Amino acid sequence: MKTILLVEDEPMELIQLKEFISRRFPGVNVLTAETRALAVGKYLDSAIDVVVTDMRMEQHHAGFDVLLEFKKFYPGTHVIVYTGAVLELPMAVLCVRSGCFDYIEKPNIERLCATLRMALDLADPFLDRDSLAERLLLADWHLLQSAEGRERKGAALEGLCSTLFATVPGWRRIETRVRTKTEEIDLVVLNESADEFWRKFGTVILIECKNWSRRKKPGRPEFDSFYQKISRRGGADCRLGFFVSPCGVTRSFELEVGRLAKESIVIVSIDAGSLWGLISASDRSDRLKRLAAASVVG
Repeated sequence: MKTILLVEDEPMELIQLKEFISRRFPGVNVLTAETRALAVGKYLDSAIDVVVTDMRMEQHHAGFDVLLEFKKFYPGTHVIVYTGAVLELPMAVLCVRSGCFDYIEKPNIERLCATLRMALDLADPFLDRDSLAERLLLADWHLLQSAEGRERKGAALEGLCSTLFATVPGWRRIETRVRTKTEEIDLVVLNESADEFWRKFGTVILIECKNWSRRKKPGRPEFDSFYQKISRRGGADCRLGFFVSPCGVTRSFELEVGRLAKESIVIVSIDAGSLWGLISASDRSDRLKRLAAASVVG
């Protein structure tokens, strides 16, 4: 059973937060502490997966001390700062550099729950999340969720996909083409995998990213355009493409993906849920295989 520790010096707020988190995360053990001293003294030796702490409690930045203590002795514990205090830029930078998983201002409880879900998914002792690539993935994912404006979201999506697909064994990014700042990002990956599953798709894999809104999802025209790009790569050299659209695709796009099951080219659509599934997967190659296999089945 995974465990969340809530650190908050307002008793009523702590009770309400515990009740809410317990309802939203059934099966998760929710512990509480009203002070930094109690959190560190009572629970530092416990198996805590995620700590949610206020910043200003009995001391000005007591929450920062909670962050330092847990990251020092248990670096695998994710610490989320959830506070109504305005965090000055120097302290915000210090929190990030000290390993803070996220900083959330009260009372954004829905964002807290979404971040808690991600932190719990990543609370796996068998996953190496300390490498630079993994930290970049998480940073780009958070940026994608919080960025305002299509250009910034597009840049976050580009960075996320560039790092994500390069973590698959045997895949190497060799080219990036950006047609506009916000609409379309193409990544070209050299497939040097020794895995027979991937080798059958050729030496080149295309990845296209679409940063659109849910009001206008990519449809048949975007499918046809991507299909032509793969076809132009030539015969046996390129027979696989990943179409990354966090907002999803239309039904007409999905129907065309299913139709390709009878052809040699495979196109896999990846929405926000599948994207997070890849980020949190312990074996990304296996997760991508399952997505590709599902597209082939149609």
